[in-house]
Formats: sequence, C-alpha cells, structure tokens
Amino acid sequence: MQPKLKKVAQLDLTFDLVLDYDTLSGQRGYMRLSGGTLAGDVKAKVLDQAGDWPIKRLDGALENDVRIVLEAQDGTTLYLRALGLSTPQGAGYNMTCSARFDAPAGRYLWLTQSMFVLSGELSDQSASLGLYQILEVEND
Repeated sequence: MQPKLKKVAQLDLTFDLVLDYDTLSGQRGYMRLSGGTLAGDVKAKVLDQAGDWPIKRLDGALENDVRIVLEAQDGTTLYLRALGLSTPQGAGYNMTCSARFDAPAGRYLWLTQSMFVLSGELSDQSASLGLYQILEVEND
C-alpha cells in the first residue's frame, strides 16, 4: 500500500511568549500559544496552556514538540501532539510534523485512529499549518 494525503483542516496559531534557554542538551525553548483555530472537517479553538517545546539544532533547524488542547464546536476536548522539524526559511521556518490526536469515542474516533502530517510556516508570532490525514490506498 502507498500512503496518500488528504487535507482535512487548517491550523492557525498565535504565540504570545517565546523563551530560549541553554541546557546541556542544547538550546531549548518554549513557545506559548495564546490562541488559534482548527478549521475544516473539524472546527475547534485552541485552549490555554498549549505550546511548542523546540530544541534548536546547530544547523539552525528546530526539533518541534507541539502539544495542544482544543475545544471542538460541540464542546468536546481534543488533544493534539505533533513531533517534527522546522527548517530555516527567510525570517521564519518551514515546519513539517507527524501528528496524532487523542479524542473520546464517538464523533471524533476517526481522529484517534488516524495519523496526520502538519505542514506550513512557523514564526515567533504565529504558525499557519495544513493538517493532512494519511490514507492508505491500494496499489494498482
């Protein structure tokens, strides 16, 4: 089987605090989310206390560790975790992450049972990312 990507939503995020600090593991950071929306097959807003915990590599790229709690329009809480890489591009970054949801059974079960890719642009102030579901299709 070969994977195929289907865009299911757009994730737009706003950051209000960016911290960088040195550790023995390298330069770590925290990018606190102050707001955001998920629009598409799922419509939700970003709740407080979400963010990205990146590690800045020597080549300038970021290893992203994104954790977001969302509230769907019907009040359901959804958890999104994404791990990936952001490479320098102009004043910002091109970001690509593998993403997984944790959601309750029922309407959002398909989120928990699927793998996703987040891809788009990241800066210190915001991110604009397409959310793509990985589908398996039969070979011809």
